[in-house]
Amino acid sequence: MGLLGNIFRKKVQAVTAPDPNTSVMLPVIRAPLGLVPGSVWHPSDVDLGLAQADGSIIQVPQGDQIVSHLGMIHLFGMDVYNVYLQGSEDFLQVVTQAAKMDQVRQCRLFTLHKDVLLSTQGDVEFWLGKIGRDAHGMVIRDKWGNSEIVEPGLIGWPQFQIDGPPVLVYDRQWATTKDAPVQFKEQIRYVNTSSIIAYEAMEYARLTSDVNSIVEHLLVTFQGATDTVKVYVGVDLDPATQNVISLA
Repeated sequence: MGLLGNIFRKKVQAVTAPDPNTSVMLPVIRAPLGLVPGSVWHPSDVDLGLAQADGSIIQVPQGDQIVSHLGMIHLFGMDVYNVYLQGSEDFLQVVTQAAKMDQVRQCRLFTLHKDVLLSTQGDVEFWLGKIGRDAHGMVIRDKWGNSEIVEPGLIGWPQFQIDGPPVLVYDRQWATTKDAPVQFKEQIRYVNTSSIIAYEAMEYARLTSDVNSIVEHLLVTFQGATDTVKVYVGVDLDPATQNVISLA
């Protein structure tokens, strides 16, 4: 289980329903390891090559990657930096103790495996679950303001399956009540603009094989602003060996 999985198991009930997406002006976000917009990162041939050889389905970026923009999520004493790569939807996720950028505790590459546009109410309920309503048709909410899920959806289910071939099964890493997705907000920072994006998500994981015991992660997210579910495949990297050329 990843670092964030352990954190969520202890604190997930503190997550509240996200506000609608808004555009705001934020301070410049600088990620650890010298990762800022415009910096160059070279993918780790050793970590990613070993993962693929061990059965991971992650798609390794080819050649030097330019950082396009940054995202930041503050969760339960941890700062989570999502470093988005230009020309793709791939991103590096770097986790540190809050306000301690030099103490990197997790570095992981996520690459997009699949995206799904939810076009009907049935699609939404399939992925996110059916929301409970009272006799007057009003949404039932828990004490944190989250919608009550009366029938769980695919995001938050104890296991997640990729049909393949081959068929792959991942186990849920974040503990939630009633198999519900975790809700959080991400601050996105471009060079001149910024925004806040709300997500509902769940992380899953599996061992790629019994040989090297490499853990492959699956991050499944729903973004309400675009009505899109995205499935990312992630593999841990050694932060000490990341090759970054910072231009700022």
